[in-house]
Amino acid sequence: MCWKVSVRIQYNRRSLLAVLLTAILLAVVFLGYLVLRPEEVTASSLQSPLPPDASLAASSGLRQYYVTAGYHLGGDAKNACAAGYHMASLWEILDPSNLRYNSALGATRDDSGGGPPSNYPAWVRTGYGNSTTGSAGQANCNGWSSSNGSDMGTFVYLSGDWTADHTIHVWDANVVACSAPLLSVWCVADTVGVGTCADPLYISDGQQIDGDTSLYSNNISSYSCSIWDESGPETLYAFTLPAGDFYTVTATISGMTADLDVFLLSSGGCGNPGQCLAVDSYGNTTAVAGPVPSGTYYIAVDGFNGVSDVYSIELTVESGAGEKIYTPLVLRD
Repeated sequence: MCWKVSVRIQYNRRSLLAVLLTAILLAVVFLGYLVLRPEEVTASSLQSPLPPDASLAASSGLRQYYVTAGYHLGGDAKNACAAGYHMASLWEILDPSNLRYNSALGATRDDSGGGPPSNYPAWVRTGYGNSTTGSAGQANCNGWSSSNGSDMGTFVYLSGDWTADHTIHVWDANVVACSAPLLSVWCVADTVGVGTCADPLYISDGQQIDGDTSLYSNNISSYSCSIWDESGPETLYAFTLPAGDFYTVTATISGMTADLDVFLLSSGGCGNPGQCLAVDSYGNTTAVAGPVPSGTYYIAVDGFNGVSDVYSIELTVESGAGEKIYTPLVLRD
């Protein structure tokens, strides 16, 4: 049996007039609000939604820098920094509060904490033309090509005297002979990195970095060395192994509560699917590969079955692994 329900609405001209008057009154009130509160309406109407990568850009991390623990003559300063870093211009590191000190690569003192050492003189680029004489900010060992005792270069250090004139100033500068035997070099990262294949974060041997995959997108869903569903967002890191040796590389993640996984990827393997550095260079918490020749490689921290979480990642590199020897497989009848 089917039922049909009908609704009948009765109105007369008087009720219709009341409805029209009510609508006009509401329109007048709304227009009055627009006139009286233009700043709020303008702000809300012009405000566009955040772009998809806004949270990523806001949390992409600070550019890293450090001062070398070893000493270098002026003519050697340009080549003193680790892979992924270059000799810093003072204008790149002028405000240390907007940078992140890499204590795994750099020198530290007893009270450094997570910051740089004070009173630690080191060569720095000046932004000036090639010069062998002049004041701090000009002298640069002839573009950091000279270690002669008659040529001069600029060095800077973070002040260890905060009481002068009752202010805390940052950098002190001076000049010294390019042959000075006890000067370090200020180094700064080539890029900031945002944790994607196109622009990965940089990690060095012995360095530990905190991360959060929820700030990123899912661009890699599978890997050549695994059958796991890695549909969660991932963070990408790059590291460079210097020439002249073979290495055992270990990437370890910790501190997460969700099921995150870690993968070591080949030099051209940062794509979808990700190409692993070795057939078994992946794991729930640890990925290992070796012997690995020199080159730039990647680490992916990914989420199993769509999950994301915070974590800490650490890279360990051991040299002297020896070149891999391939033995042919012989089949017997």
